[in-house]
Amino acid sequence: MTIAKISKEGLTAIAVLVAILWGCYALERHSLRQANYELRRTLPAARRDRGQNARRMKRFSKANHYRFWSVNGSSNRRLYPAV
Repeated sequence: MTIAKISKEGLTAIAVLVAILWGCYALERHSLRQANYELRRTLPAARRDRGQNARRMKRFSKANHYRFWSVNGSSNRRLYPAV
């Protein structure tokens, strides 16, 4: 005993919608894979840069606050020693 009969047009519409749904799923998987690849590629560089900045800030203390370059771009090594 059939409850409902699906016409040929209805079956075609269901097939098209299922295909679109699978396409969205595949596109989402691809986007996530690409995002994870970019994250794995850039995260080590960000960690390395963060570590270098932390080391630079550790060396820069209130006692060493006078270490700046002069206005014309050259440095006076007696007054402004290199960090």
